[in-house]
Amino acid sequence: MKDIYTPNAIYPLILLKAKINKSQKISIPFKNLSIKAMQIEFYFESSKKEANNLIISKNKNTVYNCILTCFPSSIHIEPQASLYLEIICKVLPKKERLDSNIVTNLKDKIRKVLIGKLSKSNIFFMFFIEIELIQ
Repeated sequence: MKDIYTPNAIYPLILLKAKINKSQKISIPFKNLSIKAMQIEFYFESSKKEANNLIISKNKNTVYNCILTCFPSSIHIEPQASLYLEIICKVLPKKERLDSNIVTNLKDKIRKVLIGKLSKSNIFFMFFIEIELIQ
C-alpha cells in the first residue's frame, strides 16, 4: 500500500499507472475495528462521459477511454476482521471521434473518487484515485 498511497498530498491519493489494453489491479485494505459487523457498498462518482477520456501527450490523434470497476461492489466485514477491495482499471482506444475542443482539453491523467457507503447509516468513505496513462 505504501507504493500507491501518497499521504503528503493535500488530499491523499491512490496512484495508478495504467497501460493501454492491459488490466491493472490495486487492492485497498479494510479493517473493521468495531464490535459490530459492517456492510459497505462501493461506487465511483458519476461524472460527464468525457471525464473518463485520456490522451497521450505525444500522440494527440488517439483518445483512450478509462473503465474503472470495483470488485466486489459490496463487502461485509465481520468485527475485528479485514478484507481487500480490488479496483480494476482498463484503458482502451476510443472508437468514436470526439469534438476537437474536447480533445485539446484532455490530459494524460484523470482523477476519480471511489465512494464507500456504510449500509443503514450516513457514513461515507472517500478514496481519491489518480490514473496516469503510460505506454
